[in-house]
Order: sequence, then C-alpha cells, then structure tokens
Amino acid sequence: MFTPIHASNFIRTREQLQAFANVLAALREVLTPPAAAWTHISLHIGEHTIETPPMPFANNNVLAIRCDNLTAEVRDETRAIVAATSLAALSPQSLLAFFRTVLPDTATQLESEKFSAEEISLDGEVVRQIHSILYAAAQVFGETKQELGGKEGGASAVQLWSHHFDLAFNWYKETYIDENAPMIYHGLSLGDDEHPQPYFSVYVYPWPENFKPVLPANATLHTEGWKGVVLDYTAFAATSATPEMLGQFLRDAHYAMLAAL
Repeated sequence: MFTPIHASNFIRTREQLQAFANVLAALREVLTPPAAAWTHISLHIGEHTIETPPMPFANNNVLAIRCDNLTAEVRDETRAIVAATSLAALSPQSLLAFFRTVLPDTATQLESEKFSAEEISLDGEVVRQIHSILYAAAQVFGETKQELGGKEGGASAVQLWSHHFDLAFNWYKETYIDENAPMIYHGLSLGDDEHPQPYFSVYVYPWPENFKPVLPANATLHTEGWKGVVLDYTAFAATSATPEMLGQFLRDAHYAMLAAL
C-alpha cells in the first residue's frame, strides 16, 4: 500500500532493484518481437514480482524477480517454475548468466559487460515496500485506465519502464499511431536525480505553449526540464492515503490535461 518511506537506504535499494530489472528488460528485448511504442522492453508488476510477459522467442517463458523472498525465477507458459536462484550476493552480470542457462541462444546477443559485476546485497524489507507501492499503484492505474479508456480513444497497458524505473500508462486522444501521437501520461516515478523520492505525475504531450492547467488538490506544476502535474509521494503517503485518493488525483489531473488536446 501507500506507506510512508522512512528507510535511509531507500534510494540505494531502489537503484539496486532497478539494476536487476534492467537485466529482465534487456533479455525481453532480444526474446520478443519489436512492438509499437517500445512495449517489447517494458515489464509488468505481479502480486509479488517484477516480471516480463511471456516471451515468444523463449517458448513463452517468463522471467521474474520475486520481491517477497528475493529470488529470480524462470517460469514456463503454464507458470510452473523451470529454474530459480536466490538474489543474495548476485550481481546484474551473474543474474544474466543464470537466466542464460535456461534461455535460447538468442540471449547470448547481450554483452554481459553492459551490466555491473558488483555483487548486490538487497534490503528485503525495503524491496518489499517498493514492490508494495508499485503494486498498489498498478491496481489504481489499471482501474483508472479502464474508466478513461472506455470513454474515447485508447490507452496503453500499465507498464514498468526499467530505464527510468517508472510505472505508467498513456492515454491517447484517438489511437496510437507513432511516438508523436497526442497523449496524456499517467505515472509513478520511484525517484530520479532531480526528485530523489517517489512522485506521481500526469502530463499532456505535446504541451501547448502558455498552457496552465487547473491543479488537483495538493499537486504542483513542474516546469523545469519537462512540464506536468506532480503529486509528491511522501506528502501523499503522510495523509493516510487510499487508492481512492490516488484515483481522484489521476482523474482530476487527466481532465485538466484534456483541455490541451
């Protein structure tokens, strides 16, 4: 759920988990046919996992990081576990090597040197909190997407992008045509160089010049580098936040952005 973050090692743990997620995304890219909007490199959030969807070039196997018990798994198309290993003292390079033992030769296209060889010692409690936040947000995003997508236009799947470690879905005014298609982004960033702590954001693309949207309650307008409506996670969680409160923010921000399309 949307619990306050108190751990002093949250940022470090987030970066470590992201390093492992990058391995999954890279393997999915070489084991899945190219898809529109680069969706062949995105990941999904399961009840206990960060995982790939079934990968066509790997017998529809699924790669998963279990956040409840800190293991990595390969599952077949029936969801049965084919192989598993503990993440304890693994590096991103050694995680890649583990997956390669059960994946097609195509996986050897990846250069192991692009991943760190430094062993990672994950804080299980913080990993579980990160996953809990992602999973709770994914549920609300999915419900909001269905509501908004059912009225007009379409929407992408709710996806985790490992390179920025953000969970998001895009709502298109009409349908997705190319990367320049007008859309509204709805996302949760787990933090970045500019904002070390997590935040929710909604923005319209393209952003019209001089556009000043009506801000939802407790939200701010971000204008440096990119423009969008931001809801700080720390402040949100401190209010005993509920899924309904997040859904209201997403809807209010969405309709504020809709005025620009």
